[in-house]
Amino acid sequence: MSRASNHARSWASVAVALAALVLSSCGAPAVAPLPLVSGVPSISITVPLTSIGCTKSRCVALGTSNMDVAASAVGESRAVRGGWTTLTTPVPTSTVTLQGTSCWAQTCLFVGQDATGDVVWRYDGSTNELSAVSTPVRGTAEQAVSCYAILSCATIDDATGVGNRFETTSDGGVTWSTPVTMPQPADAIRSLACGSPLDCIVAMTSSNDFIDIYVTFDGGNTWTQRTSSTTAGWETLTSLTCRELVCLGVAHEQSGWHIVRTKTLGRTWSVKSAFTIAVNTSPILACSTLTHCALGGTKDGSSPWLASYDDGVLTSRKTTYVPSPILQLACGPKVCAGIGVTTLLSLRP
Repeated sequence: MSRASNHARSWASVAVALAALVLSSCGAPAVAPLPLVSGVPSISITVPLTSIGCTKSRCVALGTSNMDVAASAVGESRAVRGGWTTLTTPVPTSTVTLQGTSCWAQTCLFVGQDATGDVVWRYDGSTNELSAVSTPVRGTAEQAVSCYAILSCATIDDATGVGNRFETTSDGGVTWSTPVTMPQPADAIRSLACGSPLDCIVAMTSSNDFIDIYVTFDGGNTWTQRTSSTTAGWETLTSLTCRELVCLGVAHEQSGWHIVRTKTLGRTWSVKSAFTIAVNTSPILACSTLTHCALGGTKDGSSPWLASYDDGVLTSRKTTYVPSPILQLACGPKVCAGIGVTTLLSLRP
C-alpha cells in the first residue's frame, strides 16, 4: 500500500465528525465518545519534525537535521481537509534549529538560528510555498515569535554582548524595527504572546529558576514587570496565547501543572484545569480560541498524551499510530495539528 493511500485513509478517519447524541432508555442524552486521533508517518525518518503552524486553511510542519552529510530540512503541509503533502523548504547552508512558530490568516513565520545567526522562514498558505526572509540586524538566535495581525509579528532574539532583544515587523519579515534590549536580558525566554500591535507579554526563567513576567503596552518600547501572589510559586510559564489583554498559558508549580488565565495581561491570574504529566517534560497548549484548545505531551515519558480543553474542561483524547510523545501543537480556526518525532496528526478544536 502506498504512503499516499495511508495518508488519505488516516486523515479520512480523523476527519469523521462527532457521532450524534444517542438517547438513553430513560430519555437523557448521552454523548458519543470522541473519535480516535490517528497519526500518519512523516516523509522522512532521518529528519525529525520540530515545528508546526496552522493558518485559517492550512497547517505546515517542518523539521531540520545535521545527521546527513549536509544540513537538511523537510516540510509537509495539508489543507483543513485532506492529506499531508511534501513542501519544498529553503536549502540550509548550515544546521538550522527552529525555535518558534506563529501564524496569521494565511501565513506563518518560523524562527530559529543557524551558524550565521537569526533565521526567519515564511510560509504562504495561499501559494503553499516556504521561503527565507530577512532577519533583525546582528541577531545570533531567534528565540520566540508571536503574530497578531496580517503581516504583523513580534520576535525576541539574542545578540552577542546584548542578550535578549525585542523586534517587530509589519510587512511579514521584509523589514524589522530597531531592536530593543529586553529587561533581564540574560533570562531564558519561555514564551511570548502579543494580543495586539501594542500589547505583549513575555515569560522568562532566570538563572535562579524564577519566572520573570514582563508586559508592554507600547509595542515593546517600555516594559513593566508583573508580580503577584499567584505567580510567586510558578516554576515556569509556557504556551502563552493572547487576544488583546486576555491570555491563556500553562504554568508549573510545586503542586503540578495548571492551565492559567489572565484578563489583564498578567496583572492578575486565575488557575484553571490541573493535570499531571511525566516528570521533566513540558506540555504544549495551542488554541483556536481562548475557550477551545488542544493540550499535548506525554504522561509517562515515552508515549503520547493528548487532551481537548473546552470552556475550562479537560478531556483526554485517545490516539492511534502515534508512537512517541507529542512535541508541538498548533491550531487554526478550523483544525489543530501536532507532531511527534516522525509523526503527524490533526484534530478538530
